[in-house]
Amino acid sequence: MSDIIDRAQQLEEFDRDRALDRVLGAAHLRGPDDLAACVECGEAIGLERRAARPGALRCVECEGLRERVLKLYRKG
Repeated sequence: MSDIIDRAQQLEEFDRDRALDRVLGAAHLRGPDDLAACVECGEAIGLERRAARPGALRCVECEGLRERVLKLYRKG
């Protein structure tokens, strides 16, 4: 029974993080000449990434790492 509860908590946390990303992403948008900073590493998020994914909070490298961790987390 605890496995089901743990899984439900993991899914809830994942959904909450995604919702926060969307809300913060909307507030994070800036002008086209302004480079936003990655919330993980602080490096600039390139214009190409921002054009492909408006409101991105993470650079390509940090987002890739986050997605790999979430994928492993969901399997566990």
